[in-house]
Amino acid sequence: MSTKHFMREFLRTERLDCLDGKTFPLPQNNPKIVGASIRSDEYTRLLNIKLKEENTMIKTNDFTDYYTKRHANMIKQFEQWFRCVRKSAAPYITPEQSERVHEIALKEYETLIPEIPYIGGKKVAGTRNLVGSVILLAYIRAFEKEGLSERVIGEIVYKSFDAFFARIPAVFGTLAGKLMFVPWYVKKRKKTMERVAALPYTEGFVSSFVSCVDGSFVFGQDVLECAIHKFYVKHDARKYVPYLCLGDYPMFRRLNIGFFRTKTIGHGDAVCDFRFKKGKTESGWPPENLAEWQGSGEN
Repeated sequence: MSTKHFMREFLRTERLDCLDGKTFPLPQNNPKIVGASIRSDEYTRLLNIKLKEENTMIKTNDFTDYYTKRHANMIKQFEQWFRCVRKSAAPYITPEQSERVHEIALKEYETLIPEIPYIGGKKVAGTRNLVGSVILLAYIRAFEKEGLSERVIGEIVYKSFDAFFARIPAVFGTLAGKLMFVPWYVKKRKKTMERVAALPYTEGFVSSFVSCVDGSFVFGQDVLECAIHKFYVKHDARKYVPYLCLGDYPMFRRLNIGFFRTKTIGHGDAVCDFRFKKGKTESGWPPENLAEWQGSGEN
């Protein structure tokens, strides 16, 4: 993939929501794992045919059943995440359990797809974040049925994010880290926050741009409303939201973007206070070392 193509995708999505297997292709080698996790060439061929059919049919602005109309694409994303989840869960479950988790999670995901709220579609970067969180919720439910504790499930979620973003080639992370703080790009992000905040979707994200006055960061983003938090609360899974928030740490680490945060809505705060700076981002695990896990949850 050319540098020009990467830069275009990064600018289009604002964040690394372009990780769809096209911008950053998944490895082509097929792991020799017995059971339902084997995805045959025929399975892939049929899924690609279905994807083309969906892309041909969806050419209107009718957002009714937005996600169900893109069923094949939703399943493709689910399978991409399974590769990361399977690897992260390996220390805690057997191969047989892994296959069972996949089966249970897929059924759970199928029931959740119609319930995902439309928040702007492809024109809003948060859409892919929301879909990814729903996929992880399906796996969380499956792990619960296997008897895993909240802490272990949280660790699997974090390490799945780590594996997911590890697919980004290092050279692209270097480019993204430099682009993040270019003045015109910072202005572009501010305009994007304003545009998304003005959208009429009550279940979506709302953010505001934060300028720095003391030199401790370059710019910030206060997330005032979180689509992921809303969805998890609705499905009685609020306790897992803090673990979903941790996914930002491996993402920004891989992108060579300095990032820190002291508050999250998932911990009961009024905002998620993203702050960006030049430098490195600390690891998100174990989370007890992070400021956002040490707050009162009342600010």
